[in-house]
Formats: sequence, C-alpha cells, structure tokens
Amino acid sequence: RVHGDISLTFMEDLMPSSRVGGQAEELTSAGAESLLARCDAFIFDCDGVLWRGSDVIDGAPEALQALRRRGKRVFFVTNNSTKSRADYVQKLAEKGIAASKDEILSASYAVAMYLTSIGFRESVYVVGHSGITDELDEAGIRWIGAESEVPRPMSELLSYVPDPSVGAVAVGGDLNYSYTKAAIAQQYLLNRPETLFVAANADATFPSERNTLPGAGHVVASISTCSQRTPTIVGKPSQIMLDVVVAQLGLARDRICMVGDRLDTDILFGVKGGLVTLLVLSGVVSSKDVHSPSNLIFPDYVAPSVAVLVPS
Repeated sequence: RVHGDISLTFMEDLMPSSRVGGQAEELTSAGAESLLARCDAFIFDCDGVLWRGSDVIDGAPEALQALRRRGKRVFFVTNNSTKSRADYVQKLAEKGIAASKDEILSASYAVAMYLTSIGFRESVYVVGHSGITDELDEAGIRWIGAESEVPRPMSELLSYVPDPSVGAVAVGGDLNYSYTKAAIAQQYLLNRPETLFVAANADATFPSERNTLPGAGHVVASISTCSQRTPTIVGKPSQIMLDVVVAQLGLARDRICMVGDRLDTDILFGVKGGLVTLLVLSGVVSSKDVHSPSNLIFPDYVAPSVAVLVPS
C-alpha cells in the first residue's frame, strides 16, 4: 500500500479509535487469587516486565515459579527482534528464569513464522540482527544483508542492482542502521511493488535501566517513508503471534492472561485477542498514562509489578 504520509499512517492503523479493554482494576497480592483462578496460562512480555535493562524486576523469578507450581502454563513474548528464541532461553537463564524454546515467541520468530505461513520461497533482504537471520535459517529461508551489510559509497548506491532472488524485506531493530541499509531496502520496495515489506514490530521506544532509547519503529518508519510502502507488522499488537500461542495451548482465549508494561502493544495485543490483561507499572507506562484523557486502551488489571503474583 502506498500512502502520502506513510511514516505516521502505519503506526496509527494499529491504534483503536474508541475506548477498548477492561476496567483497570488495581490488583493486590491479596486480590491476585481471583486472577489465578480465572486463568490457566500467562503470557509475559520481557523488557519492562521481567527485567529492565540488566536489572531483574524484584519478585519476577518468584512469580514465575509460583505460577508453574500451581500448574499454570507460562509463555514469554517479546518484540525484541535482535535475539532469536534460543538467545532468549539463554538470556532468561542468566536472569534466573528457566524456559524452553517452545515457550518463547519473539518478533524475530514471528518474521520467519509469517513468511513460512504464506508459503514464501524467495530470499529476504534483512535490516536487523542475527535474531531474525537465525530464525530464517531455522525455517529454511534464504537471506542477504543484516549484519553483513556495511556502509557503501554513494557511487555504489546510485548504481545498485537489486538481487532478483529477493522477494521480501524484513526489518527489525538495528543498532547499526545506516543510510546504506535504507537505500538498499528502498530499491527493493519502491521499485519492485511485488516485494513484501515485513516489520518485526513498530515500537517507538526501548526501555532500559537508565535511558529510554529508540525502538525498532524508528527504523521501520524510515524505510516506510523513503519507500512509500506500509509494512505488515508481525510483532505485538499484531495477532499473528497470538494465534500461534492459542494453537499451542488449546485453551479458550478468556483463560489466558497477557502481562505487559505497554498499553499500545502488550495490552492492545491482549485486548484484540480476547485475553485477560494485566498491566504492570515497572516499565514504560505510569498510572498517570493509564488514566490520561487521551488514553483509549485499558487493561483488566493494573499492578506495580509481577511481584503481585507471588503468594503473600
């Protein structure tokens, strides 16, 4: 889809035009029992929920252990596309959290899963890191670019000839994003309208223990602007990842709780999917944001952190 103000449009298309969600009930440790009785499975966002930067959120490992002891199924979903599911198994272990690869749904995995689901057989030009390329490798999908793409002189970009085997551009967070990567992605998308444009996520920011930094959305918006193309976004709040979780669980959606720290991705992801939603205030959103007159997305429950799920 081509659009005049493309950099803003694809972001706005994700947002509701009227109030959606629950009543934003404040959840306490004492009141958490009703939530536990209501849900058989819990899907956790990671950054801002289980940890912030390098710091583990107090009570997060204990909360997960308590859920598992009660027979609850636990999944981890992240819009961070710089890591693969295998990377996340290791990262969780380093944080004191045990998990299997089948319990992890990353935006990098969603890219490969989406392309596989539509029977994609061509190559992918990747703007991003090894999280995406590792998942493409596992899915048997060929790729070029990614971390091997180094800055090129203008003379080379002016004469760049697109690889005819490329049928998609996949974009995620990229700490080494450059004019070269934007220019090459543009050649595939602007001049070849049949080329698919897939974005791991459109998050504007990335939380850390100190500063809030740009998220993958700034890369996606840049390429969207110069190519005049709208991406298919496969990470939260897209329902592509959620459909996989539901298929794996075999549970009714109203028996699954989405736990996250963002209204516009995590909570909207759960609301759109018909899940119970719990917003924790340990990440990027404050109580003031929830009750702002401009907010249209409301969780069922709000708590300071996931420590509320630890039995008192």
